[in-house]
Amino acid sequence: MTRLRILYITLFSLFALWANGQSVDSLIAYADEQFTAGQFNLAAKEYQRALFFGPSESVGALTVKTGDCFLEQKMFSEAEKYYHFASNIIQDDSLRFEALSKKSVCLIHQHSYQQAILDLFNVNTEFSARATNQKEFLLGTCFFGMGDFKEAETHFHLALEEGEIAKKETIKTLLQSKKLMKPDPQTAYWMSIIIPGSGQIYSGDFKSGINSAALYFGFMALLLNMTFTSGWVDAIFTVAPWWQRYYTGGYTNAKKIAFAKREANRANIYRQIFHLINER
Repeated sequence: MTRLRILYITLFSLFALWANGQSVDSLIAYADEQFTAGQFNLAAKEYQRALFFGPSESVGALTVKTGDCFLEQKMFSEAEKYYHFASNIIQDDSLRFEALSKKSVCLIHQHSYQQAILDLFNVNTEFSARATNQKEFLLGTCFFGMGDFKEAETHFHLALEEGEIAKKETIKTLLQSKKLMKPDPQTAYWMSIIIPGSGQIYSGDFKSGINSAALYFGFMALLLNMTFTSGWVDAIFTVAPWWQRYYTGGYTNAKKIAFAKREANRANIYRQIFHLINER
């Protein structure tokens, strides 16, 4: 009787393990279908369920897949957490690089360039030339984001094959463009302090510059007129606050416009570099 009971327990345990394995496989297959269909939130929930019920050897790959769901939704901070966890438990070099490279992408989107550089310098890519190229491209992207264009050039060149001389020369030319540094936000700021509206015009926003100058000189004329007609006390308490508001807002806005314009110039140059390196 005891032997029979042991046999039943053993058979039941084996069946339970088999059924659980089938259930997890079904969960993963369903999650994969939802991911392909663009239902990333639902796919993430199913991958998380598979993580809970699945075997320990599948945790790394499932964690990366869960991170992919959040990455596709541009939830970079949440995706980074999953990639970080996966990179700490995965032993396979290829899968670990996938986790760390995707983590770096998330960090880049969050402007955490130094952390991304640290992770990339500590990942092994000897198993694949393609992985090495991808690593160098991501490093170049980090240095580009930090404004270190010389170092960015070095890594972008390493992301290319030795024979791609023309592309390397094009990248060198792009990274020497004056548009990377212009317009200068500080220059625009001080220009608008000295001559209201000039900083915006320097940055290429003529409408904003003319509007800022018109408001400044308009309120200045009103301030002077009221000083002579109603006295300086009325002028100071009635018009001066508005004059000060538009004057301060003018040079502050000039700096923001210049910064946005410079970032747009950099983004345009980066897109050209991206297409050069990734076209094969």
